[in-house]
Amino acid sequence: FPVAAGWIILCGIPCMTEAEKLHCVEAALNSVRPYLARDGGDISVAGLTDDGVLKVNFHGTCKECQLKAMTLSAGLEEALRRFAPFVQRVEEA
Repeated sequence: FPVAAGWIILCGIPCMTEAEKLHCVEAALNSVRPYLARDGGDISVAGLTDDGVLKVNFHGTCKECQLKAMTLSAGLEEALRRFAPFVQRVEEA
């Protein structure tokens, strides 16, 4: 099988381990965390389904914030497109 950047490619799709996927997701979360922390909040992974649904938990002030939906759509989904394109959508756990 061809190997690209340490991944085995099958049918043109990188085959990543669960740990590799979570590492990419954490990279995306780390890119938005400074903005959340500025307002006393944080975000963490609750789970990642086989069909690409990322479930997240909000912490601190983000837990009750009225702008959570905007944080997901504007901030996090943009970061996920860059760092973890296998994520199809994000939901609050």
